Amino acid sequence: MSPISILTFVASLLFADLVNADRVLGAYIFQRHGDRSAKAWPPTKLTSLGYSQEYRTGSFFHDRYISDNSSYQIDGISTDIVNLAQVTASAPQDDVIDNSGEGFLQGLYPPVGSIATETLRNGSTIQSPLNGYQLIPMSDVRSGSGSEDNTWLQSASSCSKAKFSSNNYFNSKSYHDLLSTTRGLYQSLEPLVNQTFSPSELSYKNAYTIWDLLHVALIHNSTASFPSSVTLTDTVMQELFVLGNEHEFNLAYNISDPIRAVAGMNLAGEVLTALNETITSGGKSKLNIQFGAYASFLSYFGLSGLSSANANFTGIPGYASSMAWELVTNDEGTGMPPHVGH
Repeated sequence: MSPISILTFVASLLFADLVNADRVLGAYIFQRHGDRSAKAWPPTKLTSLGYSQEYRTGSFFHDRYISDNSSYQIDGISTDIVNLAQVTASAPQDDVIDNSGEGFLQGLYPPVGSIATETLRNGSTIQSPLNGYQLIPMSDVRSGSGSEDNTWLQSASSCSKAKFSSNNYFNSKSYHDLLSTTRGLYQSLEPLVNQTFSPSELSYKNAYTIWDLLHVALIHNSTASFPSSVTLTDTVMQELFVLGNEHEFNLAYNISDPIRAVAGMNLAGEVLTALNETITSGGKSKLNIQFGAYASFLSYFGLSGLSSANANFTGIPGYASSMAWELVTNDEGTGMPPHVGH
């Protein structure tokens, strides 16, 4: 199972025929942060690679939703200079996620050069700094603050019932079976991670943070940093990744205990509210972007039934992954179709 890169979901507007849909009226994007330092060594930091990933993803959505050349351009959206009434961005208070959001927004609405020049009353001209850099403010969302400094993402939740539900996984038979059967695998990693994890911590209980530490090292550190007596094969990393997925998905979602997926519930509600605002405002609100962490992806995957439809949706999405919901219509006019909201 490989990390999921860009995931696109389409929400139809009333009875719109998606196959023949001509116009996108609005969209909601949920965006994961970019590449970062390891969770096991807080405070985590967005890397230059992560910043670049977010900028490129923002550019992808610029080409899809903003550009005049796109058949998916949001109807009536400002194409050069951002109209802040049309675009809303939000993120939890978290350095990695906040900085990821800034990188994404730079790609979404890049600098506009001399277009941003203003003429003052005295006749002098002023060009916006950084070649017309565009400022898009981000508001705070309720949950997820400090999530990238927490090894367990539910720790960043404000819902005590969700935390209690997640803790129930550690009492389950499936958890204890994996804790037992994988002990040898995790103990074999001791020469690679002994500066971070004690022998007692090398178990399935820390499946995600162990995989994450090694994953980050393989991206950013030379292989010479590993003991020559130990070979970290692709097969071993794949096994650790699958186990990390199993661990985190079960903390984020359980079919018999829906409160565990509170992050996904919040996201679903925010998407519905935002797209409804696009309708009720007559299309004045056009694009919403929320930045967050993988827990919201996983709990939403479970709640929406995607994890039952395809096992890939039980996996942790890769850095800078996206989900997008599009509000579309096959009405051939312009603006909001007249029957919407009645």
